[in-house]
Amino acid sequence: MTPRKHTRLSKFIQAEQGSALILFALSMVSIFALGGGALDAGKGYFLREKLQSATDSAALAGVRELTSGALTATTNEYFNSNFPANYMGATLSTMTITPDTDNKQLTVSRTATFNTFFLRLVGIPTLTVAVTSTSIHKDEKREIVLVLDNTGSMGFDSTSAGTVRNCSTQSCNNIQAMKHAAKTLVDIVFGNHETVENLWMGLVPYAATVNIGSQYESWTTGTSAYDWGSREWKGCVMARHTGGYDQTDDLPTTQAFTPFYWASSFGTLFYKNKKPSDGLLVSSKKLIIGDNIWTSGQEREDVSDYGSLGNEVHGPNIGCPPPIVPLIESKSDLVYAISEMNGFNRGGTMSNLGAVWGWRVLSPTWRGWWDNPTSAELPHDYDKVKKVAVILTDGVNEWYDWPGETKTVNNSSGFISWVGLDSWNNGVSKLFYDNALNGVTLGAPGNPVNSTYPDADFTAYGRLSEGRLGTTNNSTATTTINNRFQTVCTRMKNNDIEIYTITFGTSVNSSTRTLFRTCASSTSHYFDSPDKATLYAAFDNIANNLYSVRLVK
Repeated sequence: MTPRKHTRLSKFIQAEQGSALILFALSMVSIFALGGGALDAGKGYFLREKLQSATDSAALAGVRELTSGALTATTNEYFNSNFPANYMGATLSTMTITPDTDNKQLTVSRTATFNTFFLRLVGIPTLTVAVTSTSIHKDEKREIVLVLDNTGSMGFDSTSAGTVRNCSTQSCNNIQAMKHAAKTLVDIVFGNHETVENLWMGLVPYAATVNIGSQYESWTTGTSAYDWGSREWKGCVMARHTGGYDQTDDLPTTQAFTPFYWASSFGTLFYKNKKPSDGLLVSSKKLIIGDNIWTSGQEREDVSDYGSLGNEVHGPNIGCPPPIVPLIESKSDLVYAISEMNGFNRGGTMSNLGAVWGWRVLSPTWRGWWDNPTSAELPHDYDKVKKVAVILTDGVNEWYDWPGETKTVNNSSGFISWVGLDSWNNGVSKLFYDNALNGVTLGAPGNPVNSTYPDADFTAYGRLSEGRLGTTNNSTATTTINNRFQTVCTRMKNNDIEIYTITFGTSVNSSTRTLFRTCASSTSHYFDSPDKATLYAAFDNIANNLYSVRLVK
């Protein structure tokens, strides 16, 4: 009897052990599924974060098109650009777009469903995350001016960004890249509209002078006293260097502007080396024929973007960029003006003049002074509108010094003989210079040789030797220009003008970066863009800050 009882007990125990193993196995599956479920939940968290970010972008972009036919297309475009196809293998629902035109709000909702890996073991094969974004368009009055570098260096490519937006090759130069970036900013701020209620924009191209527009001759001391040859006054003006008026928004009634006029150095010769003590010329003496030789019909005021003459331009208006565009409502007119910008050689870079004219475009002191299409009500008072200036440079402030054409006196009698005319050696230009100077006896009556070098280029402050900045030293002049730039920035900020600054390219030194960073309203308002890609990113960032939209939930 005992062995049989033992056998039955053994079978019972074995049966119980089998049940325990089954229960243990089932428990492990549940524990494994629940533990792994945390990983599925983590995947859902990251998916939701990405979905929320893309939906936020879609809502912010879409609200700009609240009343246009581009609402759905724009909203989907911005979502798709921020949410890659098949991201985490998720399946997206159709986006729900709910406009509220009365309150200028847009609500965008979307869900994403993904397959689980662990939770499917306990009967949960999928998880769904849902997000909603609501954006609002603030009806804020805005006056914006772009103050952009149009100096000769902008006609070159000093960056290495490769193929980027609207530049088919790396050869897209700095001025072309800047124009594309500026147009993008305008596109973002205006959206698909030609005009936007309570939005006005202006443009100030600058070099070593600023062009106010030839229609504003009445703001000047007059142009009739100058010999313009076959040209006319283009519209550039001198800086009001006395009384500190080159750093204020005072009107022409306080102090009129003097027209910018670069006189010809035709018929004037300079010693390149020290004049001999006996006053006589020696064989092979080096001479300079001046840095701007022109007469009527012989002016060639090309710009570097065309690559024709570079620094060898000549005429009364050289170095004069396109005219200011005061505050206007038209998107297409502003885009056209941006398209007309180029790199203008000679003179140098004087960003203080660009900044002060940017201030004058925004200053209510100048209300009613700008012609149509600028409204007589513009600019508005500082406390009635948000005012913004965007200031860009691609290099240091400097007073450029182009030495002019050097020629050799190659016989003891002191006659000039042109051995080679370099880039001047073409058709009418060669004939012009031959007739002007070939065979002239140096030092003879009417043909003096000047012992004083023609010094640095002519700018809105005249020649460096004139000391209009309180110095004749080039390095000291640059320091003065930088200080005046900073003074203008401070005064603009004191009037609640919001300033964004951009340094562009590889030729910007650390002191210029510091200068522009200090000028900006905050460190987040300053963008250092060593290449084209970062330039586009800077303009995009600024544009999105300028457009008055925000998320409300």
